[in-house]
Amino acid sequence: MDISGAEEQIQYDYRQTKQLSSDDPDGYYQALIHSSGKMVLIDKLLPKLKANGHRVLIFSQMVRCLDILEDYLVYRK
Repeated sequence: MDISGAEEQIQYDYRQTKQLSSDDPDGYYQALIHSSGKMVLIDKLLPKLKANGHRVLIFSQMVRCLDILEDYLVYRK
């Protein structure tokens, strides 16, 4: 499975659909979240787990996926 260029394509498609500027950070991360059902689930689940004091460990064999998750987690603090 090759995901190189996928993030850029998602952002391009989102900007074309929503007519957002490329420097809109909220639009960027909303597109990132809504690009995948797994990201939508993570976005809904992690705040609930954090509020209840749980810890989460995420495994992935693809470093690029972990990079995307890192960007998301930095955005969500």
